[in-house]
Amino acid sequence: MKFKAVPGRVIAQLIKEERKTESGILLPEQSMKDLTYWKACVVDSQDELVKNNDVIIFGKYAGSTLVDDYVSVVVSDILGIL
Repeated sequence: MKFKAVPGRVIAQLIKEERKTESGILLPEQSMKDLTYWKACVVDSQDELVKNNDVIIFGKYAGSTLVDDYVSVVVSDILGIL
C-alpha cells in the first residue's frame, strides 16, 4: 500500500523493540510505560522540519491509525526528533 502525505502531516511506522530486563526476561508491551518511537516514512516534500527515516516521538493520543503499525500525525503534534 502506498501513502502520500498531505501538507502538514507525517506518516510514521512504529519501531518495535524487544525489551528485556537485565536478567533477560522479556517484558510484555502492556508493562512498558516509556515513550514509543516511530520512524517517519512519508513526509511532505515542503516540510523542512521532519525528513524521511527520522525517528520521532509524539503524544500518546496524537495521530490517526491508518493500517496496523502506521499512523498519520500532524507535524505540530511531534514532540521531538531523535
